[in-house]
Amino acid sequence: MTENKEKITFIATGGTIDSIPTGDKVDSASNARTGRKVIKDTSGIPNYIEKMIAPHFDFEMKRVLMIDSLDINEDHRQTILKSIKETEGQKIIVTHGTDTMIETALFLEKNLKDNDKTIILVGSVFPLYEIHGSDAPFNLGYAIAQAQAKNSGIYLCMNASCFTPDKVLKNRKIGRFEFKEAS
Repeated sequence: MTENKEKITFIATGGTIDSIPTGDKVDSASNARTGRKVIKDTSGIPNYIEKMIAPHFDFEMKRVLMIDSLDINEDHRQTILKSIKETEGQKIIVTHGTDTMIETALFLEKNLKDNDKTIILVGSVFPLYEIHGSDAPFNLGYAIAQAQAKNSGIYLCMNASCFTPDKVLKNRKIGRFEFKEAS
């Protein structure tokens, strides 16, 4: 039996976090796409949460999309938005590719004006299946902790930081998310 009765809903959209390597090397500095194959039929995240995190909360997984985030368009974002609106629980984690995660977060912020849910977007530079050397396990665990701790709002959890959509940028040169400097 779980100790924390508040359920977390995971919405899978694909991206590197839910991809499998094809044997090609990946440039960790630029996160260049070098032949990754996104899993089309299932997400490995529920199994990882169950076996490796052994949570003290209930969770469910909704597989909404399983595509590279570079392929996410307005229609896909509407599908993600619809899934969030249809989710009964207050805690939601959207697994997403890092290339367009900020755009999706800004879209959600714009279209969820009276949001009373805690929505976390999370991804990784390396697939969850590359357990050794992957940032995915840490990012996923950090997102879970932040989903339980944060008040309602839309956040991105990457690189041990929790960002709001308007105060984050992806530094592609070094492959990490950073706080946007005030202009």
